[in-house]
Amino acid sequence: MMVRIPSAERASVLLDELIVDDDLLGAEDAIENLFQDRKAAAEAVQRLAKFAGMATKLRTEAQALLQQVYPGAQLTETTRYTVPASLRSRAAELQEERTKADAALKQSRKALEQRRRALEDADKLLSELPVAEDIGPLRAILDAIPHDLLGQIAGIDEDAQRIRSSAEHILHDLRLQPLTVQEVTAVTVPSRAQVEAHIAALSDLKHERGDLTKRTKSVTKQLAANRLNLATLLNNDPPPSEDDLLGVRSLRDALWQEINVGQLDRFADFEQAIVHADRLADQMRKDAHRIAERYRMELQIGSDERELSELDEERADLQRHAEKLETEWIGLWQDFPGPLPLPAAALITLDDVRRLREALSELSMVQARLASFTGQAHQHIERLREGLREPHGSTLLGTHNALVELPELREIAAARLSLQEKAAGERNTMQERLASAQAELAAVETQIAEQEHDLADWQAAWTPGLPASICPPTTTPLTHWPTWNGSTGSRP
Repeated sequence: MMVRIPSAERASVLLDELIVDDDLLGAEDAIENLFQDRKAAAEAVQRLAKFAGMATKLRTEAQALLQQVYPGAQLTETTRYTVPASLRSRAAELQEERTKADAALKQSRKALEQRRRALEDADKLLSELPVAEDIGPLRAILDAIPHDLLGQIAGIDEDAQRIRSSAEHILHDLRLQPLTVQEVTAVTVPSRAQVEAHIAALSDLKHERGDLTKRTKSVTKQLAANRLNLATLLNNDPPPSEDDLLGVRSLRDALWQEINVGQLDRFADFEQAIVHADRLADQMRKDAHRIAERYRMELQIGSDERELSELDEERADLQRHAEKLETEWIGLWQDFPGPLPLPAAALITLDDVRRLREALSELSMVQARLASFTGQAHQHIERLREGLREPHGSTLLGTHNALVELPELREIAAARLSLQEKAAGERNTMQERLASAQAELAAVETQIAEQEHDLADWQAAWTPGLPASICPPTTTPLTHWPTWNGSTGSRP
């Protein structure tokens, strides 16, 4: 039974079984050279057969070409296609020039097509671009807006708010509310001289009343003392007074008149009246000092009572004067829209009114400035709208509206300008590209015209360059140049 041996082991066994000839090993290089020579000879035979076939083919082609130049001619007629070395050299130069000229003309015509396509592309792209707008007017509108216009409006508006707040505070102090600053166009008050004169009159009245009060108190006190002294005198057996005596005498005289007219029954009363009158006279002579004191006291009391009466009249006059001053005071302030001020606070009221007038005057000027600057802002807004071709809306002539709308329109206008400038730049670039393409096309056309002119010059130089026997007039020299240039003939 045969045992199968693995391949690696089998290879080892086979190598061991080989017997190598040492003589052959010594001629190894010679054997290799012979082998390569044999291989080269076989390849040379193959090339020879190939070249022989190529030669036959080329001879056939050459015959055909010769027939094209000289019909009926044979390749053995070498004089027909043998070209002198000098002529061959000149023809080679002309051929090289013609080849270069043809290549250059071909390249130029290819470039011409490229330039035409580039011109068409540039013209198409330019026609597709939107018509560039004139950015000058919009730029002028933007440049005409003062850079600090909005800041000035905001500052003036803040001033107006501050002054209005101050005026409202003064209105509150004057208690002129609910009137507003807008409603208080003018506050009428008396002059400072009138107010000061009235205050001086009231001061004089006050002093007069004070003096009257003092005098009244003094006279009243004096009258009370005199009355008390008189009462004390009368309570201690008062002496008769002149009035008592005058009264008794009057009664006596009246009774005597009645008796004279016949009323005799009154005689007893008459006698009694005489006795009473004499007694009073006697008593008065005895109490002359006491009577004089009583008389003095009664006169003083009468004087005090008259003086009190005069003081009462004077007090009434002062009251009427006070009422007159009050009426005059009300008249002075009748056009004042606020409550009637007290005389003591009137000068403060005048100062508040003066400050209010100053605030209203300043507010009027600030509002006029604000209206002027706001009007300018709205003029710029309208111009921006016209420049942007925006619809003219009914904008409120208010500061807040201008402060909001103008920055928005300026931003829109700036963005529009940026886009227009970009579009104008793109259009200018495309126009430059179109002009460049037109210039390049014209340059290529000029170059082609020059190259065609050069070809005409080349043709003029080529035609007389070859003899008629080599290049018949009926043939195209450049077309048949390969024929006679590659023919077998004499070489220089």
